[in-house]
Amino acid sequence: LSACGQGATEETTEPAAGGGTVTLIIPEEPTTLNYYMSDAAITRQVADATSMTGLDVVDENGEFVPVLAAELPTEANGGLSADKLTVTWKLRPDLKWSDGEPITSDDIKFTWEVLSDPASGALAGTGGIDQIASIDTPDELTAVVHYSTPYAGYLAQFAYGLFPRHASGAPAEMSNWEWNRQPVGAGPFVVSEWASGESISMTRNPNYYLAGQPYLDKIIFRIVPEPAAQLALMMEGDAQVQL
Repeated sequence: LSACGQGATEETTEPAAGGGTVTLIIPEEPTTLNYYMSDAAITRQVADATSMTGLDVVDENGEFVPVLAAELPTEANGGLSADKLTVTWKLRPDLKWSDGEPITSDDIKFTWEVLSDPASGALAGTGGIDQIASIDTPDELTAVVHYSTPYAGYLAQFAYGLFPRHASGAPAEMSNWEWNRQPVGAGPFVVSEWASGESISMTRNPNYYLAGQPYLDKIIFRIVPEPAAQLALMMEGDAQVQL
């Protein structure tokens, strides 16, 4: 969030200080904030703020760009082997989970272990996961993914968020993880309160990978099914965004 003060010149224009709270209206309550358990639109809308920050993302131009990854693995930079069977991901240095613990290559490996476990209940974002034969972690920033057969969609496999091995649970028990409602994530916000049927409140993640962001201190997702009530909240200024 930035703005120019009245009469500001080019030399004096500075970004406005961040802070404050934004209230967003959602028409229904998500069942989980674990995208891999539910790819419903409402899950994506809310989970995107907290648990869906992955190695890369598709930008507004439809191109993959690195997020937690230092770069996209390609043949040109040595991240993709000539036979297309090995992909090497490099993490940005000094990444942290929202609880302050370091994000490491072992979390990439753990995410694969969860998504490939038939008992985990994963139903979204699992394309090509069964084509991964193994993942090596030679150091804390490097994950070497070995495929049994080439998989053209490798860039999308870890784009929907990672699981922290230290703060989630056993792969086969994913459907019962407390993490699903209170995720330790890498996103800009952290769930501070979930009042079922009413609202989901989130505060800024102090360990977010982008310095100085997010700009807001807090966001509140208010669960309001009735269109008339949604409109009233917007008109009265009690909400700023209607999803």
